[in-house]
Amino acid sequence: MTANLQKISFAALGMLLAFEVFLRFLGWQAEFAESNLQANLIRIAAYEFEPVPESVILGSSLSARLLPKFFSRSGQRFGNLALDGAGVPLGLELVAARKEKPARILLEANTLFFRSPGNEMILQEAMANPVFQLGRYLWFFRPGSRPSALLYSWLKKVREEKESGVTGKPPSGTAESVGEIPARELKLLRQLKRDGVEIFIVMVPSGRGEAELPTDWRAMAAELGARWIWPRNQLREQGVDLRYTDGNIVTGK
Repeated sequence: MTANLQKISFAALGMLLAFEVFLRFLGWQAEFAESNLQANLIRIAAYEFEPVPESVILGSSLSARLLPKFFSRSGQRFGNLALDGAGVPLGLELVAARKEKPARILLEANTLFFRSPGNEMILQEAMANPVFQLGRYLWFFRPGSRPSALLYSWLKKVREEKESGVTGKPPSGTAESVGEIPARELKLLRQLKRDGVEIFIVMVPSGRGEAELPTDWRAMAAELGARWIWPRNQLREQGVDLRYTDGNIVTGK
């Protein structure tokens, strides 16, 4: 019995080591997951355990669909800390807490100060889990290495290649964050500015129309030296319709 147990243990260890080598050699990590929590942990792990990218996107599910490879033509390394069910603030905390800083951050204006305490607590507990932290050293512990996530991500890619695109509806579960500027988030933004991080604020077209911005937001942007990006307006000025990937024109303001 003992000999058989040893053989099984050595075989399992060998398979794990082979899987680790396989993951590292191919650099293969899932980009999608079967749940919002796992998808968020995949993005967080990619940011926390890899070299800091030059540019990082912070936001909610509105921006979470933007994969770093979409920006490959820019010649810059992009990271995505847009989190489903949350907003910019939690991503700001992660960026501010890491010693190495990106050259620039792109903030989703739609959820600039939106917080979801329940979702954020779940994510913070998951990040504190020792198994998640082991992913810093061993790839097979990372959320993006789970066989179910790898399979789901592959199947999703295959399906999207066969289809014309996603449905002509904006992502759900997001909230406009227009309102007063919270002191905590403003402090983080000022800290990042002092660290030399360039700040961009992007009003992501949501299909429902974008909210009007308070005057103090513009004053805040001026103080931070932040630049505003309005894709809807800029495309319109160029005579280009803003469309979903299924070809439907994005309506709204």
